[in-house]
Amino acid sequence: MKLKPVDDHVVVRRDAEDEYTTGGVALSPGARETPMTGTVLAVGPGLLARNGARLPVAVSPGERVFFLRNAGREIAVSRGDGGHEVFQVLREDELLAAVDP
Repeated sequence: MKLKPVDDHVVVRRDAEDEYTTGGVALSPGARETPMTGTVLAVGPGLLARNGARLPVAVSPGERVFFLRNAGREIAVSRGDGGHEVFQVLREDELLAAVDP
């Protein structure tokens, strides 16, 4: 299934969670923090202005972004093998920064 965001929404694949502390202690799943960085997979066409023109989204697919821990919505999309993949869908104004390559 391919996700196609609408308006100024952005689909992000979050970075993997850390399983160990910097000291080497294993973290239980409840103690792990949700990462606040990820890679943009898809962007919508932008918000529709009053004059009918689209306002372009400031990020593009492939860029790495930072966002607040509770920003957007987490969605699970089924894969063909019976599993699922989890993505974060955010509005453009919920993004904090993009990493300059």
